[in-house]
Formats: sequence, C-alpha cells, structure tokens
Amino acid sequence: QERGFGPIKGATLYPALAKLEASGFVETRWEEGQGGPGRKVYELSATGRVELAEQRASFDQLTQLVQSTGR
Repeated sequence: QERGFGPIKGATLYPALAKLEASGFVETRWEEGQGGPGRKVYELSATGRVELAEQRASFDQLTQLVQSTGR
C-alpha cells in the first residue's frame, strides 16, 4: 500500500506467492502464532535475489530507452 498499489487481496497475493515459491524465487517457513494460528513467512531466496537484480536492470534499461526517445 505504501507504494501506491492499494490493498492487495488474498486471491491475488497467495497464488502469486505460490508461483514464486514453485519457481524457487522465494523460500517459506512456518512461524508459531502468538495466541493464534501459525503463519507462513515468505523470503527471497538466493535465486530470487539474482532474478530481482536482473529484472531491475532490465527495467532500468527500458526506463533509460524511453527517456532518451522522448527528448
């Protein structure tokens, strides 16, 4: 929400997280709940960090290309 996406519904979020986990981009673990049920915690894996860096680099290249053609 802080980045302007608004609330993300579980029906959107959890399938995306499952795909990221199946691709090896995130790792999961269960944490005990404090007075409630446990929860699944997601964290970027080493593979996910590499993929993120590559995607950021690609986006930066696209941004530079768009900005240079707009001048």
